Amino acid sequence: MNDNFFLDIDDIKAAVKSETRAVLVNTPGNPAGNMISSDQLAELAEFCFSKGIWLVCDEVYSLITFENQHVSLRASAKRLDNVIIVNSMSKSHAMSGWRIGWVIAPKVLVPNLVSFTDSTLFGCAQFVQDAAAFALRHDEISVVKMKEEYRCRRDYVVNRVSAIGGISCQSPAAGMFVMVDVSATGFDGVQFGRALLDQQRVSVVPGGGFGQSTGNFVRITLAQPIEVLTEAFDRIEAFVNQERAQ
Repeated sequence: MNDNFFLDIDDIKAAVKSETRAVLVNTPGNPAGNMISSDQLAELAEFCFSKGIWLVCDEVYSLITFENQHVSLRASAKRLDNVIIVNSMSKSHAMSGWRIGWVIAPKVLVPNLVSFTDSTLFGCAQFVQDAAAFALRHDEISVVKMKEEYRCRRDYVVNRVSAIGGISCQSPAAGMFVMVDVSATGFDGVQFGRALLDQQRVSVVPGGGFGQSTGNFVRITLAQPIEVLTEAFDRIEAFVNQERAQ
């Protein structure tokens, strides 16, 4: 898509109905890696406040940005009465299996959040809490290195996609994924993913799981080193060229 799936504030406003209780957004975004500007966040927060509804912002990818720094909803909103921030160490500190994160919310909501976590998570192991606290105190060098490695992988993937006729992508501003448009191959995302897996043993995620607008896309992760991505893209290129030839 030409807009790389950037948020349209007017579309969100139009979707809010009388029964709406909360609006959920994430920035930086998954799967397209787009970022919501401070002005947009402020506008959306003010709109939600005027409607008496919560605005929940998932900022899990906040430390994995490339050209520009992440701007939090908490720093953008003029009033915080209806603002909830969700964050985690799953992506930024590669602790996805440990399931540790936090919520920043008005005090009135805290008892409800505690009740929710008590009934769903049943607590968090002490060693996980200790490791997370240590990581937050000593993470600067590691996070910078990880971000730079993701930037290199992103640039590699974007360059490889651009060199293969029949597929295309836009460079994500953040995150761990690249969304690739496969519509010119004649496949949708599911068909492309299945055929690629069957013929070349390369696994990608069909975009349809993220909504109708991504049905002709597949998501490619940056979690693998360039050596693995190189082999994967050699196979992807062979697959696309074969399909186009047919």
